[in-house]
Amino acid sequence: MEKIKTRVIAAQLDKADFLTLSAALYKRGARTTGWWSRLEPFVAAAVGMIGGYAATFALGAQTPLAIAVGAVAALVLTFAATSRSRRRQLKSLLRQDGAFLRPFHMSADQDGVTVESDVSSLRVKWAGIFAIEATPDMILLFVDKANAVALPARAFSDVTAMNAFADELRFLRRRSSEAWSKGKEVAA
Repeated sequence: MEKIKTRVIAAQLDKADFLTLSAALYKRGARTTGWWSRLEPFVAAAVGMIGGYAATFALGAQTPLAIAVGAVAALVLTFAATSRSRRRQLKSLLRQDGAFLRPFHMSADQDGVTVESDVSSLRVKWAGIFAIEATPDMILLFVDKANAVALPARAFSDVTAMNAFADELRFLRRRSSEAWSKGKEVAA
């Protein structure tokens, strides 16, 4: 049986790519952080509401004004807590010695996708690929709703080549799932 193999793509994510990927994951509802980062905005809102209300009321303001100041303080502190949590998460991922920003190679065959760098290797079978999306900036291979393998657009000569590679990946994924459902090996 002849093995189906796509071309090997060499790429490297930079910080802008990583931030774009992070935004795409966040947009899809990716919440992979610990309990405090989920709870922190609610605590900040409560502290802002109570603190703003108490301080304004202590200064002798009327109740409606105190409630309004408390609500504004709650919004400001909630925004600050959410932004701080997000920055903390990104800083931990963007360490200079981390594996995220190193050059890597991606290849795909009938069994799945392989991503290799000088410090790591990842092999994901097609059954483990949740979705394949092509954005103007990159190709995203979602392994679940919160994690994706990203291939930046600059790894290709133009957007057409990037979209063609995304179509190849979709074809291989579809062909693999068809063969799997029939209990057969994938053949060329």
